[in-house]
Order: sequence, then C-alpha cells, then structure tokens
Amino acid sequence: RYDRDMGAVFGSLAQATGGIDDAVGLLARVRPSLAAPDGPGCFMVNTMTEMSPRDPDIARRTRRYQERIRSSLHAAITRAAARREIEPAPVDDRARLVQAGLFGALVAARAGVRDEALATLDALEREIQRWRTPPPAATR
Repeated sequence: RYDRDMGAVFGSLAQATGGIDDAVGLLARVRPSLAAPDGPGCFMVNTMTEMSPRDPDIARRTRRYQERIRSSLHAAITRAAARREIEPAPVDDRARLVQAGLFGALVAARAGVRDEALATLDALEREIQRWRTPPPAATR
C-alpha cells in the first residue's frame, strides 16, 4: 500500500509539465515528514537499509522504488533541459544526486537528527536552484 501511495506522488512528478519547479516541489512535499518530531521517516528507505540485505524480495521491491524515484526526477530534469531552464547535460547525474540527497535527508530524519535532515534538504534545494540557466541578456 505504501509503495502504491508513494508511487502516485512520484508518478505525478513524472507526468507533470514543469521542470525545475517540479523537482523543488518534491522536496517541499517531503519537508513536513522530515520536520515532524516523532515522524517514522520513509518506510521504503527504512526498509531498504534494514531489510534489503537479508531478503531478495524486499531488495527487488526497494530497488524498484529507487528506480521509480530516479526516473521521476529524471523526467522533471529532462523537462527543465527541454525548456532551457538548465543546461541539457548531465540529466542522469543530476537525478541521481537529488535522489541520493533526498535519501540521505530521510535517513538523517529517521536517526533523529531532524535539523541535519532539514539542512540537507535546504542544501539540495539550493543546488537545484544553481542549475538554472541565467536568462538571456537583453539586447539594446
């Protein structure tokens, strides 16, 4: 059920029509769960770190979850490149970077270091914003 429900969140990211703002919007949707004082963290990330090494079925399911997140981020970043919001390459590297930062923030939150989790999310958002291509210079 969790996988299905979260699939809807990432599916909407993959199917959205924006670019960089869609990727930043994902971070905004995650922020409340990182800030919650007694929040359990991300069920799939928790499962990935605890159970995947011991259970091939769980490893397969969590791998699929990782791939879905990365492909959704890839779609948003590809749209941003097509819209000339960012330079066109390297889209895959950027999707992996956002995913890794997001997972790191989720692990920090689960470990009870919420301020570090939120600082990581803030740093990730600043990095995504730095990818933006400056608008063309006005000609006189």
